[in-house]
Amino acid sequence: GDQDQWVEPRAAEKWASATNAQIEMLSGVGHTPMAEAPGKAAALIIDFARRTALPVTRRTGAHGAPR
Repeated sequence: GDQDQWVEPRAAEKWASATNAQIEMLSGVGHTPMAEAPGKAAALIIDFARRTALPVTRRTGAHGAPR
């Protein structure tokens, strides 16, 4: 979050852009968003999973990998 004392927000943004990662900066949250803002963190994780999950088919099974 924007109150992180371990990783500066600028450093997190730089790392994310270098690795093609997605970053969400939570206002008023520090280094442990899952403990400080569990509802927000869970909603972001669920949203990410829904947007990036492989479709489930009879051929691929639950994880999208070929059987």
